[in-house]
Amino acid sequence: MKPLPLLVFGLGLSAAVAGGWAYSIERAAAGQLAQARAVIDARQARSDEITLQSYHPAPGDVLARAALQGDPADAIERVMRSTVKIETVYQPRARLALLAFPGQRETWFRRLFTPAPPDAGELGGFAAGVIVAPGVVLTAAHALPKDRSVTFRVTLANGRTFDAQAVAYSPQYDAATLHIADRSTPAVPFARELPRAGESVAAIGHPRGLQWAATVGTMSAVRDMLARDGSGEVTQIETDLRTQPGNSGGPVINAAGELVGIETHAFRGASYAMPAAAAYASIAQQGESKFQCYKAI
Repeated sequence: MKPLPLLVFGLGLSAAVAGGWAYSIERAAAGQLAQARAVIDARQARSDEITLQSYHPAPGDVLARAALQGDPADAIERVMRSTVKIETVYQPRARLALLAFPGQRETWFRRLFTPAPPDAGELGGFAAGVIVAPGVVLTAAHALPKDRSVTFRVTLANGRTFDAQAVAYSPQYDAATLHIADRSTPAVPFARELPRAGESVAAIGHPRGLQWAATVGTMSAVRDMLARDGSGEVTQIETDLRTQPGNSGGPVINAAGELVGIETHAFRGASYAMPAAAAYASIAQQGESKFQCYKAI
């Protein structure tokens, strides 16, 4: 009967030692996790500080900008006159008569498996754009299909309509230019610098294909994202603007009515735009002979 108490004592001692060892490991892991979180928070704080310092204007610029800023509604109204609606219009195209012979009637099978291009005059999509130079519209490249059977119809705020003559793409940014036969619509000036986090911005476009509309929000951050051609990273502007399909290609402006960015996409409640001046310069630096462009048919 004596070995039993010794066995119980031994088991209890082993359990106590194992529990203490597990507790020490848990405390060490918790300490390492806390230390790792502290390092991450410190790095994030330094990163945010560097980002804000990089785009922090001089006091003189702040005063100059404050003098320019008036009623945001006035700035939106001015830029809205230079914001355009871009529609993609398909041209006539012969339908491929797959598995069909002269005189044969069209069956459901042939309709199902025969490619059916859009009818002539059918709209294939819409986007927004902004006039940045006489007859030059800056917009988002993804809104313009690279299809020789389409034309681009540009409608101004005053109702005048033009056919686009050419389109040029930026190799790095999601940017493109359209050329129209209009020289009277004023161009929107480019902003000299990007807004700071917390500054007011506005986006103008055609949400869901409706008429001109504006939405007001706040600048969130400046991000680095992969370039369009995969050559590296380019700057992108993040805002909390509530944009919808039809805002792509439209202008993002500051309170002074200067062009800050071109709207590209929205993701999880945030809207993104490319810096307008940098995107337009990327196109201009290619030279006319190197433009990836074609004449609309």
